[in-house]
Amino acid sequence: MSTYWLLQHEIETPPGTLTEWLNERGKNVRALYLPDTRGDLPRLEAGDKLLVLGGSMNTDEESLYPWMTAEKALIQDAATRGIAYLGICLGAQLFCEALGGKVRRMPHWEVGWWPVQEHGQSGAVPAFHWHRYECVLPRGAEVLASSKACEVQIYKASPRQLCFQFHPEVDRAWIEASLGPTGTEGLEGFVQSAPEMLHGHELHQPALRDWFFAKLDQWDRS
Repeated sequence: MSTYWLLQHEIETPPGTLTEWLNERGKNVRALYLPDTRGDLPRLEAGDKLLVLGGSMNTDEESLYPWMTAEKALIQDAATRGIAYLGICLGAQLFCEALGGKVRRMPHWEVGWWPVQEHGQSGAVPAFHWHRYECVLPRGAEVLASSKACEVQIYKASPRQLCFQFHPEVDRAWIEASLGPTGTEGLEGFVQSAPEMLHGHELHQPALRDWFFAKLDQWDRS
């Protein structure tokens, strides 16, 4: 049976509805909280799948988070060997760099519920965002969706390697954990208030959850 390795960077960025999908589908999950690993990460087997969540740290902050060195090596191994990969926000950015792309600071934040347009599809995805950095993809990676604030919202390197810049896994607990005591104080750009985010959750999260689970099922079959 395949092992689904789930990497979490911080308490404030939990797996959200991704845990629900993994449990409903009866997956063999090994969840790792990276600050506790001290860089001791597994060797991926051919049938394994690597799922990497978001986080407030940036991709170049190994000096602040020493375990990131081992994490980057694991992600590079997955990219090189074609291991099935699912990346969200920081997880998408780390995989972009592993593929040979870059991550750059945007001129604005993108925080809250802002629509994402899938290329070639009618209608928009009601997506939740919390980021200031974006991916610059290498040749061979394909952009699948964009928003007004950020060109690369979904991309793939292959059908088995799929990444989201936004947070399709979001639930109310996720939003509340990310808001913390200071909310969006000091953030500028495409930024909603805490009440707007929580109201948006009631309006949009059920549809986003169903959309996300359909994407996960498709990725899992690849």
